[in-house]
Amino acid sequence: MELLNAEEIAELVQNAQKGDEEAFEELMTAFSPFLYSLLSHFSFTRAEIENLFQEAWLRVWEHLPAFSPRGNFSRWFKTIVVRLALNAQ
Repeated sequence: MELLNAEEIAELVQNAQKGDEEAFEELMTAFSPFLYSLLSHFSFTRAEIENLFQEAWLRVWEHLPAFSPRGNFSRWFKTIVVRLALNAQ
């Protein structure tokens, strides 16, 4: 994961919640290695991982407006990914 501090993540999240696609792309850049690594721990084929990777980012984008700025984005993000992976098994 690209090293971002909590304030930088919070700012990117707030901007992305307002529809700033560049901020969301920065979040994707920062969290994509973590996402891929997390999905790789499950017994999925490479193609399945790629599909889940796309689906995870789609769900994050769709549910981002409901994310509370007082919450922990990393934890929220991980919860989405793990639930998606478990439901895909």
